[in-house]
Amino acid sequence: MNSNISNGFYIWGQFDIASTELISFLQREVNNELQGPEFDAHLTLTGPVNYELDICKNLLEELCKRFSEFSVSLDGIDFKDKFFQAFFLRVLFSKELEALKLATDQSFGLSPKEYFPHISLYYGSALQSQKKECSRSLLPPTSVLLNKISLVKIHEDIDEWDIIQTFSL
Repeated sequence: MNSNISNGFYIWGQFDIASTELISFLQREVNNELQGPEFDAHLTLTGPVNYELDICKNLLEELCKRFSEFSVSLDGIDFKDKFFQAFFLRVLFSKELEALKLATDQSFGLSPKEYFPHISLYYGSALQSQKKECSRSLLPPTSVLLNKISLVKIHEDIDEWDIIQTFSL
């Protein structure tokens, strides 16, 4: 696989049922055309985190008590020449998302680093021209509702990614 992801626990923001269904529909449309792997709809908050599983769960349970669900504003579709940022919904970085990201990093003792919030629709190495053509028929939403945080075990093989536990905001 053409990727540079580290194995370990990652923290994802995830969405209400309606938002998840919409994102999943877009993922299926893109993957029917570009033949990428299947994966759960998410917005990565941070990772990898190097804590024991029970400590991760406790930290996330406490973190989620401090936040409520919030709307994530989106700004269309974009693509990059990076496997895990190949085709995605652009996320507008709001005060709510910034606060959640900062609190998540602080909870896990992580130093702030460059953050590129996005919701992937496709992982892979399709040509820019293929991605542009595919995007023409899609109607992206203008917002989604982030209402939970998930602890996810990431492996190099996307098929082995495993959502360990989900916590409601």
